[in-house]
Amino acid sequence: MNNTKTKAGKFLKSLTAAALFSFLTSGAHAGPVTDGLEHYSSDLENQTIKIAETLGRTVVSISTVVTRRIRQDIFTKDEMMRRFFEEFFGEIPEGEVKKRGLGSGVIIDEDGYILTNEHVVAGADKISIKLYDGREYEAEVKGTDVRSDLAVIKINAENLPTAELGDATDIRIGQWVMAVGNPLGYAIEGAEPTVTVGVISALRRNLPVRGKRDRSYTSLIQTDAAINPGNSGGPLVDLNGKVIGINVSILTTTGGFQGLGFAISVERVKQVIERLMTGKEIFYGWLGVSVQDPDKDLREYFGLERKEGVIILRVFPDSPAEKAGLEVGDVILRVDGEKMEDSIDLVENISSREPGTAVEMTVKKDGEKKNVRLMLGKRPGDLAKTGRQKAGKKQPEFRGMTVSGITPALKKDYGLTEEEGVVVTEVEPGSPAEKAGIRESDIITHVGRKRIAGVDDFRKAVKRVRGAFLIKTLRGFTVIKEK
Repeated sequence: MNNTKTKAGKFLKSLTAAALFSFLTSGAHAGPVTDGLEHYSSDLENQTIKIAETLGRTVVSISTVVTRRIRQDIFTKDEMMRRFFEEFFGEIPEGEVKKRGLGSGVIIDEDGYILTNEHVVAGADKISIKLYDGREYEAEVKGTDVRSDLAVIKINAENLPTAELGDATDIRIGQWVMAVGNPLGYAIEGAEPTVTVGVISALRRNLPVRGKRDRSYTSLIQTDAAINPGNSGGPLVDLNGKVIGINVSILTTTGGFQGLGFAISVERVKQVIERLMTGKEIFYGWLGVSVQDPDKDLREYFGLERKEGVIILRVFPDSPAEKAGLEVGDVILRVDGEKMEDSIDLVENISSREPGTAVEMTVKKDGEKKNVRLMLGKRPGDLAKTGRQKAGKKQPEFRGMTVSGITPALKKDYGLTEEEGVVVTEVEPGSPAEKAGIRESDIITHVGRKRIAGVDDFRKAVKRVRGAFLIKTLRGFTVIKEK
């Protein structure tokens, strides 16, 4: 890798110097300004060609079929609807709808084990694989993990070319990479995969997760190497041809690539690959909190240094955190001596450990540092059904915001699911509340460290407030100043 980087660096420096020389002397010499530059590109170009030729043989195209049954009760629940349908269309249909999907994968074992994304094969009744040379196989799922969005499937083949998992611990922004896969799948004729070249444009990126599945798109590698639909599950490789990531997603406003592609780090792959290949369930350590990264005002309020600590927003009932005495408003500073600079650090640290692991945490509680020992639990499958609470009464304006108890009407208007706390119904323009980022429909659950069940709790909590005070909504903590 170092030799490759050195060659690439020499090439770029030489290219820059040559280009400058051509510009300065362009008036003195006739002919194409690129004369004499051809040999500068040979090293980097030959390396990318070599990778495309060799690694391309390990990348496969994946085609899936998901069968969904037509629900007859859609028509039969309503008698008038049933009669109308039978009158004009005959017998009510009962059958199946087949949905087809496309993706990519990379061979990691010569006996036919293929690494891809979980979302590529999720729910598939049939998985078809096409190799670089055109051979086709049916595949079976060996293991999946929704949270990491990784899966291993297997075909009945031997002596296959394999890709090598690399090291992503020391990758850097600006490093050259190649993305390999099958964009748009069979819409583009030919079995050989597509290769695109770019650089790592950012590290430790997080993506929001839509839907109810418990995915965790954290600490992703961002690249400008073109990734398009169908590339999911294909490898992102360094200039040694080693896999440093698995392509997973793009951000786009058009449906096509716009320079923002993302890959799951190979370090995360290494954590689960053995269990995926043997079909074992993946378990993640669980602390039982949701957290927030502090901004400037919160760091000042809690007395934190820059890039230090994460604030506990919520403690789940019966969780390891609750049993250890951790509370909303506590700041987690270290885990087993390792500094927690942000929420990504905490998530990666805890989720990389097995349930039942004992850890020691340094937390800041009421301005004082304390060490807390606890035993990590197993992450539950559904965290969304906890913490349902009671409603309250109406509350007049306070520092530019009006709050109310959470009534059925407000739940419908704002699309709320929570039942404890107070909901902000008005925010005065230019008020301290607006300046602090409070907005209509926010649910306030804590004032300082005091939990707010309803309007009465809120009224009591703000009665004696002077100066800046801490408030927590479902979006996180914020400091509301007096003016």
